[in-house]
Amino acid sequence: MRVDLPATFLAICLPSRHYPAIISPLSRHESTDPTRVFVQAYERSAQRYTVIRGTVGEPDQFRVKYRQAIAEQVAEIIRSRCERRQAVARLRQWAVESVVEGDRKKFVTAAEETKLLA
Repeated sequence: MRVDLPATFLAICLPSRHYPAIISPLSRHESTDPTRVFVQAYERSAQRYTVIRGTVGEPDQFRVKYRQAIAEQVAEIIRSRCERRQAVARLRQWAVESVVEGDRKKFVTAAEETKLLA
């Protein structure tokens, strides 16, 4: 069985040191086991994911939930060039109108912690 693997697959999924081992048989029109190539790429991807996940840690579910709202409110405050005191007051008012009661204080704190309001 002859398999032609796209170069983009190789570039994305395999480190460059593996190119000769994969490309050489392909260029000589020899058979290569596509399953082996896929398994190597998958294992490498899984290892990278594990390392990155360990470094980054678990995402903050609150920030994930309100990421867009925080970004929009901070952007609006920056566009209106509010001073910090006014900015916090606007955030609190918006939170009262738009955020569930149990999340309001944390929302204002999360928005205040952005470097844009510091």
